[in-house]
Amino acid sequence: MLKIIKSAINTKAINRWSELEVERNLQDAMQVCRNVLVDPQLVPGGGAAEMAVSHALTEKSKGMTGVEQWPYRAVAQALEVIPRTLIQNCGASTIRVLTSLRVRPGSCGTAVLLLRIDDIVSGHKKKGEEHSKAPAPTEAAQE
Repeated sequence: MLKIIKSAINTKAINRWSELEVERNLQDAMQVCRNVLVDPQLVPGGGAAEMAVSHALTEKSKGMTGVEQWPYRAVAQALEVIPRTLIQNCGASTIRVLTSLRVRPGSCGTAVLLLRIDDIVSGHKKKGEEHSKAPAPTEAAQE
């Protein structure tokens, strides 16, 4: 299989070492494709794990005061280098994308909290409407 791909793709390089490196890269790529076909599972990538750990460390540092919080924040910032580099390599706006990634975990929690509050309020209104079975005023009654 590698010979077929090698003949289709010109793997000629400057020296033998570079040509062997290209062959190893092709072999690795084919093995990745095979693994995905054999066992298709999603793995978080693109700095997702690093952003999650960074977010957790930042949240933990908020509960501390003074010098104790500095190591947590330093490691959190260091972990954000990986997504930042990926964003820069894509040509996207680094600040905009990193900000949206930082906000995302908190926004989901806020949305769930708001939905719960809406459910409680709407449930309270429904119970209140059941207890007061008075007819609603009509336009004729208001005139």
